[in-house]
Amino acid sequence: MPSLSLQAFTTLSIMLKELYGLASVDNFTPISGGFTTENFTFSSGNKRYFLKRYNTLDTQRIHDITVAQERFAKGGIPVITPVRDKHGEAAFYFDDAWWGVFPFVDGETRSSEQLTTALTTQLGEMLGRIHQIGLTCNREDVQPITLWNKDVFTSDKLALEYMYQHESSKREVETVAIKNLRLQEAFINANPLTVAELRPEIDCLIHGDFTHNNVFFTQDGRVQATFDLDKACIAPRGYEVARSTLITCFDHGWDEKSFKLADGFLRGYLKVCPMTFEEFHHGFKIYVTHFMHMSWLEKKVILYKSKRHEQFIYSSHERLNHLLLNFDSLAEKLFPKI
Repeated sequence: MPSLSLQAFTTLSIMLKELYGLASVDNFTPISGGFTTENFTFSSGNKRYFLKRYNTLDTQRIHDITVAQERFAKGGIPVITPVRDKHGEAAFYFDDAWWGVFPFVDGETRSSEQLTTALTTQLGEMLGRIHQIGLTCNREDVQPITLWNKDVFTSDKLALEYMYQHESSKREVETVAIKNLRLQEAFINANPLTVAELRPEIDCLIHGDFTHNNVFFTQDGRVQATFDLDKACIAPRGYEVARSTLITCFDHGWDEKSFKLADGFLRGYLKVCPMTFEEFHHGFKIYVTHFMHMSWLEKKVILYKSKRHEQFIYSSHERLNHLLLNFDSLAEKLFPKI
């Protein structure tokens, strides 16, 4: 566990035993992936557990995540929910972070290249089931989504450009990151949409990050469970449908196969949770505009020199180019024709 000192490691082991009534805590192992959190496994006797270090210090955010996990699980969604400690809490505080313990699930993930239309149809159906439950959620139980702010994006862009310009050596990935920010600025200037103008209907508890990366499949290709609800919030469901479609079906490219995957995903969703084109188009505009104001990925690469985020700069670059060129027509091209 490179992020913890030996003393912190020892203290964490003691805390886990005391909080969760474990006789032993052994075999801590870092898990790759998890681009906003640190993840580990550990064992206690013959049981394995998954340990997550959350990327937020906001207690309200931890509460919202827990509410979403429980709400969806009670509605029959196969969500991996946290183990409660002796106080009934879903997370504990240690080393300036919130942590959660989960049962270890031996499931398989699928890369974007491994996806088939049958799999994306299943994923769309699962998101439809999630939203069926989310639409019944009390809006006061979970915080609403925080959408874009042009001034914040501009400040981040200027600061990152300054850092990049004053680096003694410039890596290719950082150059692409700067290009991404300038593509985003071009979109914002060409489409100066405000949150007030789009009037988003905050009406649904959403997963927040429902993509193929956050789903386990069985060996025979069935959806087994979903996880990582760290971005759960109350938001327009069309926002999440657009987001999930674009990330799941187009992160590996924009070829004919990608559009077939998207068609399967959306048909699966609409079969379970019908939606008009107007609602989808509205959600699409909200997601794309929000995405164009994001700079967290570029910060990871330029400011923090994060190696594990570098690969996403390139896929983000492709997505930005396509959205910039096809913003007005892409939603209509994606939405299934009867």
